[in-house]
Amino acid sequence: MNGRPSWLNEECPTWCRREHVEADHAEDRLHVSEAALVPAIAVSERGTHLTTAMHGIDMVVWVGRYVGEAFDWLVIEPAEGRDPHIVVSLDAAVLLVDGATQQLRLAGRFPAGVLSRQGS
Repeated sequence: MNGRPSWLNEECPTWCRREHVEADHAEDRLHVSEAALVPAIAVSERGTHLTTAMHGIDMVVWVGRYVGEAFDWLVIEPAEGRDPHIVVSLDAAVLLVDGATQQLRLAGRFPAGVLSRQGS
């Protein structure tokens, strides 16, 4: 980045990869991590038969925080488009990972011991 915008009155978190510029609109003044690209099979229409509505989609997962705030969140959304879309707190994201891990193990698709947290 060439220079620091006048509105950026804090250090970026270590994970922030966004280039902040003076012209950023107030709603766009946020810290953003480098997104992880996840190829997926997803449903973007509610109220339809799930298996017939599934299609291939590239999803991105990233962490964000508004400048001047202390609340971080995790976003899971399509690389293009808007739906399906989920935003949760980092604490909720940990619980989602735990729940997904439990369900994948029940389905026989996740080996025991993978991603287990210390002390669990």
